[in-house]
Amino acid sequence: MPASIPASFFLFRAVRHFWPWILVVAALGSAAAVVAGRYTPPVYRSEAILLMQQYPGAPDARQAGGRLKDMLMASERLSKVLEDARLFTHLRTGQERVEEMRKKTVFRAHPGATFSISVLANTPEQAQQATRDLADGLIEDDGRLRGLEAQRNRIFLQGEKKRLQAEVKNREDELQAFLREHPEVALQPEIELVTTDDGTRALEQELERLRQAQDRSSGLGGLDSDSAASAARQRAEMELSRARLELSEKRDLLTEAHPDVILARQRLDRAEDAYKRSMAAESASRKAALTAATSPNAESERLAKQIDTLESKLASARTGGRGNARGRRNKELAPLQVQYQSLRHITEDVRERLSRLEEQQFQAEMLEKMQTGEGIGLLTILDPAYRPAAPEVNRGLRVAMAGIGASVVLGAFVAFLRALISDKVRDRRDVEWLAGASVLAVIPKGGTRG
Repeated sequence: MPASIPASFFLFRAVRHFWPWILVVAALGSAAAVVAGRYTPPVYRSEAILLMQQYPGAPDARQAGGRLKDMLMASERLSKVLEDARLFTHLRTGQERVEEMRKKTVFRAHPGATFSISVLANTPEQAQQATRDLADGLIEDDGRLRGLEAQRNRIFLQGEKKRLQAEVKNREDELQAFLREHPEVALQPEIELVTTDDGTRALEQELERLRQAQDRSSGLGGLDSDSAASAARQRAEMELSRARLELSEKRDLLTEAHPDVILARQRLDRAEDAYKRSMAAESASRKAALTAATSPNAESERLAKQIDTLESKLASARTGGRGNARGRRNKELAPLQVQYQSLRHITEDVRERLSRLEEQQFQAEMLEKMQTGEGIGLLTILDPAYRPAAPEVNRGLRVAMAGIGASVVLGAFVAFLRALISDKVRDRRDVEWLAGASVLAVIPKGGTRG
């Protein structure tokens, strides 16, 4: 007999001699598996699609997915659905039923601000009812919570609006009180023009007197040879006055860096240059007329020199004097101007904040109406829960197939054990394996004689 018998011997021996055991065990197990599969209920799946409305002020759908899932999987909501649909009644405790319901419920967020809710149940009716109840309850609770949030937001914005309105009134009263106390701050551009005009009026009157004296001394009082030059000077003077007035108005409303102020300042510079040129042209024209009409004498030369000197002073006063007057005036009013600009900027800032808050309040009121209005909630049903026509998973077939396979394996294992523990020699192969030598001859079994 060999020292050790290989396992293949017992395997072949089990197949040759104990195959009925394999058939019996496999048949019994398969029958039991078929019966179990027949009574195993199938699994049906129903699904509902929800759509989140997108409009100004609405939350982002990508961020709302996590919150909606937590609301859907709440124990209180699942317990209510379990009672209404009578799901998982075979489980003992309510917590076990809730945990099983969480396993059978799937919530997914999809692109395009849509969400899906699906439930697995043993019957089509249960799957449809559970999915429908979950979707309706989620929409109802989401609308209720958003309505409360919008209401709290509206109340907060109303309080902020009242506070800002009171602050705007206080700032405006403070600004008005400052202007009543220091009206020269608001009237600074007009004061600059008056100062400039008062400084040049005396020079203009003296210049006109000297010109009349020059005309009388030369006998040319009726000549109008320089009328064109005088008209040009008057037009330039009017343009200069308009440019000054325009710049003063712009500075009263805008800052120095504003494009309109820069353009007005450039126009003033051009007007000043044109006025200087017109003054020079008028003086040259008058001198030429005097030279051509009569020979110069001592009196006319003296008047001409005085006129030239006075015209130079007048031109300097009209062009440079304005800047000097403004500089002196600005220096005197600099502290008040700083305080005035600060008060005005603070008042404008509070007004702007109030305007933005009013826009936010309007959006919040519209959002509250849309969220609390009937049939116009933020979350709506795009595709309602349907009644499944076929099972999602045929568990009975799976149970039957698994049972048949397990029965065959179990039968083979039982036959192998029988071959292992049996010491009965059944044929020459058993003898050869056990003896470790070849069999020379086999004596047939004797029969009985009758």
